[in-house]
Amino acid sequence: GIRDIGVTGVQTCALPIYALPDYRINFPDYGENLGRIARIVCRKYPIATIIDIGANIGDSAAIIRAHAGPVATLCIEASEEYYPYLLHNAAAIGPEITCLKAAVDISSGVIAARLSAANGSARLLPTHSSESVQVFSLERIVEMLPQFAEPRLIKLDTDGFDGRILAGASAFIQRVRPVLFWEFDPSLDAASAGPGPAIFAMLANAGYAQLTVYTNTGDYLTTVSLQNHNVLSDLISFFSGRTSSQYADLCAFPEVDADLAEALREHELLNAQQLRGFVLPE
Repeated sequence: GIRDIGVTGVQTCALPIYALPDYRINFPDYGENLGRIARIVCRKYPIATIIDIGANIGDSAAIIRAHAGPVATLCIEASEEYYPYLLHNAAAIGPEITCLKAAVDISSGVIAARLSAANGSARLLPTHSSESVQVFSLERIVEMLPQFAEPRLIKLDTDGFDGRILAGASAFIQRVRPVLFWEFDPSLDAASAGPGPAIFAMLANAGYAQLTVYTNTGDYLTTVSLQNHNVLSDLISFFSGRTSSQYADLCAFPEVDADLAEALREHELLNAQQLRGFVLPE
């Protein structure tokens, strides 16, 4: 039967195969980092808007709502299977949610690919057959929906296309400088012809200063300057060659929001102590 998403305070539904409640048995804080990020962003920018690329069934929007309250959020999902659940859950979350059925890529056009949905996740897969998918750049989407032209937070989870989307939106990102939260999986990025580690230089050149690093289970790992090339190389090395068994969730802050990066670091250290029952030495 249909499962509940399992986000406190939000009555939503999910596919029977939906995995978030199961993940939280072993990783109780899974997914909550996005909520904490949204909360600190919205405290600084009370009239913030958010864009969620790869919104799936609306679980991220529900988490954001639970942590940050009602925030105008554009949820973008390409999957025919998941989109009806997203529409249902968006109505339950609140009228501040706008849904768009679209695939996002480095630029707008038609690509030789098929959309594969399996195990509660969807991704674009290159194909040599006659199958094709209409895709849109992020800049084209905000042209269509100008109320989201200056988001303060963009979350991406597209199973390999995150880097491509960010690279294609580099001019938009440099102009607007939202906080960025995305999945860094070197294996999937390479399979999708993504920018790889060059994404970090792109962000640094666009005015970004700090990078918050989480494991794919939601554990806070570290906060690092985008100018610290040694640590960035170590992180890239650690998450490379693992065929998606381990990857990172990253949050990049522009220089103007360096205060948010530090606030998030302090909050994550405290959250880890509370979750795991330890105290850091002073």
